[in-house]
Amino acid sequence: MEKRFLSVFLVLALSICLSLSVFAEEVPAGISDSKLSISASIGNVEQPLEESGVEPEQVPETVPIEPEQEVQPESSGVESETNVLPENSQANGESELFSPEVEIVEESTAGSEERHTPVTYYIDGLSGNDANSGTAESEAWQSLEKINATEFGPGDKILFRAGSIWAGQLWPKGSGAEGTPIVIDQYGDGNKPIINGNGTVTETLRLFNQQYWEINNLELTNMGTERASRRAVWIENHDFGTMNHIYLKNMYIHDVNGRVSDRYYEDGGIIFMVTGGAVESKFNDILIENNSFYMVDYDGIFIRNNWKNRGSVTDGIGPWIGNTNVVVRNNNLDNIGGDGIVVCESIAPLVERNVAKDCHIRATSTWSAGIWVINSEDALLQFNEGYLTRGDLDGQPFDCDGLCRNTTYQYNYSHDNEGGFMLICNWANRLKDFNTDGVIRYNISQNDRSKIFHYSGINTGFQIYNNTIYVGEGNNAVFSREDGVRGSSITYTNNIFYNEGNNFEYKNSKTACTFNNNLYYGNHPSSEPKDPNKLLADPKLVAPGTGGMGLDSVGGYKLLEGSPCIDAGVTISNNGGRDYFGNALPLSGIDIGAHEYSNDSSPVSLPVGTVWNAAQDYSCVSGQNQWTALMISGSNSNATTWSNEQKCWIGTADYAIISETLMHPMDGYDAARCFTAPVAGTYRLTGTAKKNNVGGGDGVVVSIRRGKQETLWSNELAYDDSVGVEHDLTVALDAGDKIYFIVGRNGNDWYDQTEWAPTVTLSSLNSRLEIEGETGSLRGAAVVQDFTAASGHKIAGFLGNGAGNDAVYTIELSEAGDYLLKFDVVTGEKRTLFYEVNGVETGSIEVPAGSWDAVQQTNPVTISLSSGENQIRLYNNSRYAPSVDRFILLKQ
Repeated sequence: MEKRFLSVFLVLALSICLSLSVFAEEVPAGISDSKLSISASIGNVEQPLEESGVEPEQVPETVPIEPEQEVQPESSGVESETNVLPENSQANGESELFSPEVEIVEESTAGSEERHTPVTYYIDGLSGNDANSGTAESEAWQSLEKINATEFGPGDKILFRAGSIWAGQLWPKGSGAEGTPIVIDQYGDGNKPIINGNGTVTETLRLFNQQYWEINNLELTNMGTERASRRAVWIENHDFGTMNHIYLKNMYIHDVNGRVSDRYYEDGGIIFMVTGGAVESKFNDILIENNSFYMVDYDGIFIRNNWKNRGSVTDGIGPWIGNTNVVVRNNNLDNIGGDGIVVCESIAPLVERNVAKDCHIRATSTWSAGIWVINSEDALLQFNEGYLTRGDLDGQPFDCDGLCRNTTYQYNYSHDNEGGFMLICNWANRLKDFNTDGVIRYNISQNDRSKIFHYSGINTGFQIYNNTIYVGEGNNAVFSREDGVRGSSITYTNNIFYNEGNNFEYKNSKTACTFNNNLYYGNHPSSEPKDPNKLLADPKLVAPGTGGMGLDSVGGYKLLEGSPCIDAGVTISNNGGRDYFGNALPLSGIDIGAHEYSNDSSPVSLPVGTVWNAAQDYSCVSGQNQWTALMISGSNSNATTWSNEQKCWIGTADYAIISETLMHPMDGYDAARCFTAPVAGTYRLTGTAKKNNVGGGDGVVVSIRRGKQETLWSNELAYDDSVGVEHDLTVALDAGDKIYFIVGRNGNDWYDQTEWAPTVTLSSLNSRLEIEGETGSLRGAAVVQDFTAASGHKIAGFLGNGAGNDAVYTIELSEAGDYLLKFDVVTGEKRTLFYEVNGVETGSIEVPAGSWDAVQQTNPVTISLSSGENQIRLYNNSRYAPSVDRFILLKQ
């Protein structure tokens, strides 16, 4: 027994000595013996192992050998490698000699993140003290310097007191670990903690070769006296390899005056950048969510990996490497000098539910857009809203840019952008560069300007389908513009092109565009595509042109019952499975446009007494709250542009404004507020028009028109009439009818600023009757013809050109009175339609030349009808009348 005990003791002693020797050789420099705790005890060595309470696989291992690590400059962010056991550390036949209580514990050593005990630190800019422990609110630290000098570990929290303000740069050191990131947040009630770089630092918040950080609820700003390279947040991976898990959430970033005289992508709000060149590197697991940006230059959010070389891109540090698991979600960007959100060199990035407003508002460089990707693979951009992007090159909210494959834009809303809806862009090098297989589907574009689609360079295999494009009255946008060489291929299918604009030209001479099964409505330029399966019909949308701000404001683009778009689409595989509004797509019978008809569609319903006031409803969004600002000349209209500087809509002359309360005409054009009726009803129009500038000018003519032809009220105002004239009148309007409040020139247009903010009130909801042309009694040569664009796909044709070639309609009414009458007709030349009511020749309507393939609507007229049975006869005894699709009666 004694020999056995002595043998065991010698073996144990030798083992401990060897272990200590190995451990001493591997302790990193700077780690003192005080940081090591060694305990060894010898239990009852004759006690069987199974009686010790520890299963055999739980026997503690001897001291691990930690491999040497490369020291990373300015960082502790490199994770230690997995601990490696010595080869002789496995249990053998003598394992029963070792008690499970033999262990070596390493406390707080570098590279041992799993052994770090998380600590919560508090920072109070007012009552804190850097001499405190920092680990309780009553022991809070005070300065950024204290934070910046501290190396934090996995699971630590750094909490800034709400309402406090710090000046300078925040750059805490250290890295978290998977599952235990380091968290920055606020504590206490009040406003977000503010860190103000004051323009004295390049970035207000900085991380360098650090990973596993989550940063929340800070307010960051960095405004200097002069523009310079400047950012709010800078996250840099410099030869780090894969840098993981950086989350930035719920921050307010504003007033960062970076450079704007060129494309300074590295300046702005949140910038992620891979630099270096010695180690292939990338970001993994980026989340930028729920942040707000205001007045930031150059970019709001920019993510770049300088391992970017492919195609003709050779200015990077090495061959292309894609960042992974990049999510940019639910951020609000407003007043951005250059681009809003740019994601570069990434694999399957997700960019969703962001709003980009007023981008490219200060940058003097020509090209900037709202939300886009470049040099990336399989990007998905969805549920984003972009509006008031400035400039003509680029100036769009969305961009499928170069060296990308399989970019998808879906369920996005674009409106009021100076540069249009979508840029499809590439470098011009045919042999090296590519931008391929993009998909643009189920988006809505309302009143985008300049051009809707812009092609630049060679872009192949693009599918653009089931979008709804609305170009309103006076809008001079062309459908497409192209730059660069030939070679692109783009297919348009199942789209609605709703064009009330002046200049909707299709420019596709260098771009191989295929149009199939689209609907074209409104004005039809000569360049309109042939499209073998085109529809030229009113799509019967709920309320086109009435979208406001927000993805859910565009219910006016849903299809009404009886729309010719229903079940008229071509089935497209892998179509995303849903429409813009969330309706599931059927396997067959797809509709045309961004809405798949379902029971979510219904005409607008409003209570009697609903009020719209031009001043109270005033908006930077054209069409919001039913109001649009225009410059008009007779029947011609020109759209105005929102001026962020003057905070108003403005014509081509800087004095030609339409503001909340003021209107000023310009040379050749009158200023007009246009109200679009959302429902059929009687509306009361009230207000006072008076001169605002009484120091000059020669007066104005103020008028109210239903449509552009029918004047309901008119008055002259002398140049100094500061009292003005009141108006109070009622008018019957159908849904979609327009009322124009016009300030016109009375000679020159100098000093004619006029104050006028009219109010429109819904007085009653009116009954409406719609009669299809083919349902009448057609006599003589008049016949029913098939016509795809008609509301019922049929028309009453060959009317007129003889006394007996007419159509008679019998209508039963419950109420006598005056009714508004308007027609949907078809004619390719100027024609006259005569109408007779209850046997009495009543009047005629001159119909201008239109298109033989399209339906146009006449100006309304008023007729008197009896209760009970009425007859309306349509004819032209001497010449052909236009063919009749339908006519509408609206009780006044």
